[in-house]
Amino acid sequence: MYDVVTFGSATVDIFVESDKAHVVNIRGVEGEMDLYCLKYGEKIEIDHSAFEIGGGAINTASCFAKLGFKTAAAIKIGKGVNSKEAAKRLKQNHIASDFVMCTDEERTGFSIILTSFEGDRTVLAHRGANITLKTEDIDFDKLKDTKWIYCAPLNSKYGNVLETIAKFAAKNKIKIAHNLGGKALDKSIDELKPILKNLNILSLNTQEATRITGIEQKYDKQKKSIINNDVKDMLKLLKAHVKDIVIITDGKKGAYAYDGKKFYYAPIFPTKRVSSLGAGDAFASTFCAACMLKMDVLTALELASINSGYVVTKYGAQEGLLNLEKLMKIKKENPDYSATVVK
Repeated sequence: MYDVVTFGSATVDIFVESDKAHVVNIRGVEGEMDLYCLKYGEKIEIDHSAFEIGGGAINTASCFAKLGFKTAAAIKIGKGVNSKEAAKRLKQNHIASDFVMCTDEERTGFSIILTSFEGDRTVLAHRGANITLKTEDIDFDKLKDTKWIYCAPLNSKYGNVLETIAKFAAKNKIKIAHNLGGKALDKSIDELKPILKNLNILSLNTQEATRITGIEQKYDKQKKSIINNDVKDMLKLLKAHVKDIVIITDGKKGAYAYDGKKFYYAPIFPTKRVSSLGAGDAFASTFCAACMLKMDVLTALELASINSGYVVTKYGAQEGLLNLEKLMKIKKENPDYSATVVK
């Protein structure tokens, strides 16, 4: 029996940073955006680079395993040397490979991560074998023995995979958390109801929340509240379809949660940012892990923020992950850092 089985992508991640890159901020009435810019047509020198194994399923499984849970990752890998590296990483991080699936149709997925001097990232992703996952690939009989299922964004070209997993979890009384993303973002809330109604925890960022709900988070130069009404409306709308709790992360602005009764907020935990890749995976899986340990929402938010704060201090999404003892120690040593209930 596993405490948790994670579903999602497996990728080879190549990190690239150039001091020639610029970040351009554009603001308007409807919001703002940052653009990662390089001079067009120029040969650009790379100042820093790294090679890592990642993907949502491996990143989150690594987090759960680091926190002491018996963990397996359900991933689909392809042909080529990258598949061996992905399998090797599972073993290194003490993640069971019982649900690893293989295909000769595609190579294992890979990503090129363009990292800015501020530590944020732009990802160029080739999905590869990840998009070939089918429901018939999954050993559902073996999956019955798990306590939790964690779904990172699934990008399968076979659209019913996530819905099938969610229904299976509900039928077999398995709790399920999902970091909504990928092709699911092309659907409306009505289309996502068969999935959402079976979720115990839903996690997404503000951009993803806007796409799903249609609610824009307007640019507020003189912010009057920690959580503005646009974010509250997103949380309320999503929680109406989710069993327990909805989380929305907002980058450097922190993270918000709603359980149907109270709104919660946690600022980011201050660390020196090298690359933001994996911060969302660390946050959502740590929050889920804290819930698995019966911790309250405020503590779960704090531990999730601390863990994601340490992940961004390293290239790669796993090297900075902390174990539970270290998380609790850092929380105790920083009494001024705390999540709050917001009216």
